[in-house]
Amino acid sequence: MKRPASTLIAPIGGGGLLAGCAIAARARKPGIRIFGAEPEVANDTYLSLAAGRRVAIPPPETIADGLRAERPGEITFPFCGSM
Repeated sequence: MKRPASTLIAPIGGGGLLAGCAIAARARKPGIRIFGAEPEVANDTYLSLAAGRRVAIPPPETIADGLRAERPGEITFPFCGSM
């Protein structure tokens, strides 16, 4: 029998994918460590977590639509901060 992973790393855009992956992973393994990853030029969630509130950044120059979020999602930000 395969053991579930002990760590999950998921991308952060607006936070929805990370939140969904975290819910599924925690249902399978409650003690799993969860990390969100975002590029330095699109670090709206990092800056927001440091400030304790949603912070807006200029849209990053990229062709990756998922990275063009200017601030974390209103619904998903509190969830991302609780991991």
